[in-house]
Amino acid sequence: MRNYNNKLVQLRQKAGLSQKQVASVLNIAQSSYNNYEQGVCEPSIERLIKLADYYNVTLDYLVGRPFSNDFGFMTDIEKDLVNMFRQMSKDNQKIYYSEAKGILLTQS
Repeated sequence: MRNYNNKLVQLRQKAGLSQKQVASVLNIAQSSYNNYEQGVCEPSIERLIKLADYYNVTLDYLVGRPFSNDFGFMTDIEKDLVNMFRQMSKDNQKIYYSEAKGILLTQS
């Protein structure tokens, strides 16, 4: 069994949700969702995808695999930056992006 039950607990608590609320999103009973968090049984791939989408995380993150992309694995600092960026309003994301590009130009 994969060890993603801790991730499910962390994500749910960070979002300030009850097990009943998350179970409702998945259209299952609260007791079934509790079994996922306790590691008693595994959610289907469809439910894992729904949870990843709901929490705005990757499946790799949800199941505990390191995030990888065309640039290789992300460092903890890169992950933190991405998480902070995602929490910003769209307007602030545009400002942050513009500022970051400016910083890069001054390093040349």
